[in-house]
Amino acid sequence: MIELCRQVLIAFDSDAIRNASVKLASRRLGEFLIKRGAKAYRVWLPEEAGNQKVGLADYLCIHSIKELRALAREEIPAKPDVGTLL
Repeated sequence: MIELCRQVLIAFDSDAIRNASVKLASRRLGEFLIKRGAKAYRVWLPEEAGNQKVGLADYLCIHSIKELRALAREEIPAKPDVGTLL
């Protein structure tokens, strides 16, 4: 049997890492996608010099897709641990 799986990168603006609501939203989106057969990864975009907020489009103007994929280190688990929801 062949198992098909899509890899999904969930990336919000760089300031999202400091926002608990955005963290929770990204986890819930990941869980939704996992239930539909995806492998979901959270991407935390780095801020630019001077703590300037960076969006995905801004990041991709300067960096490659390969560099974006390198940031996708945090796989969202299928069954989250209640203590790590944020």
